[in-house]
Amino acid sequence: MAALENTTLGITLPSTSNSRHHGVSFEAFDLPSSNQKNLGPPHAPGSISPLALRPVEDEHSPLDLDSTVETIKALQAQDGILTKQLATNGTILFRGLPIHGAHDFSRFAHAFGYKPHEIIGIVVDRPVLAPNIAPANEAPKEVLVYNHNESPQVPHAPEYIFFYCHKAPHTGGESPISSSLELFHRARQEIPEFIRELAEKGILSRVTYKVDQQYKGGATLKQAFGKLVEPDDDEATR
Repeated sequence: MAALENTTLGITLPSTSNSRHHGVSFEAFDLPSSNQKNLGPPHAPGSISPLALRPVEDEHSPLDLDSTVETIKALQAQDGILTKQLATNGTILFRGLPIHGAHDFSRFAHAFGYKPHEIIGIVVDRPVLAPNIAPANEAPKEVLVYNHNESPQVPHAPEYIFFYCHKAPHTGGESPISSSLELFHRARQEIPEFIRELAEKGILSRVTYKVDQQYKGGATLKQAFGKLVEPDDDEATR
């Protein structure tokens, strides 16, 4: 680790007669080399993905969700400490937090202070489990989900994405994450002519959606992309 070696991120919250919260400190720790890497240019030297953080154990102050949420809010109030770490490292992995379900995860995610993203244009099954929390995809395995950046088909793609693993499977189930910045930088160095052609001609990616439901419980094309379309709208309006 370079950026946060032997370093803790923490804050002691002010105690009041009506408060039982205590500050939580987070320490950086190493992951197996297969799960963590030093990022190359254009990332700053010392950037690592993911930056792995875990709470520092304190026998006098047992960890609970309330203190965790309040600490995240306080860290963000300090000039966006965690947001700056995201800008440097791209990904933060939290381990050992008292999160035991969708509603706990929703409280944790909202503590960062980001504006919730509205999902527009999606045909996979994502039932809402808690405020702004939904599974990645509950569609049958027969429904093809293409490689993608999150919400690539809408002009307001999310700036930050939170993942939560409630129960890890024995095999499979991983969500590989890579740095698009690093990938583009390497491609521009190794295949510059191809990158120039892409910039000049653009990229066309075809995905075929059916007008009707692709599976029971799934969204129709109109539900996904045409929420505001009225029956009597002409083609241009649609």
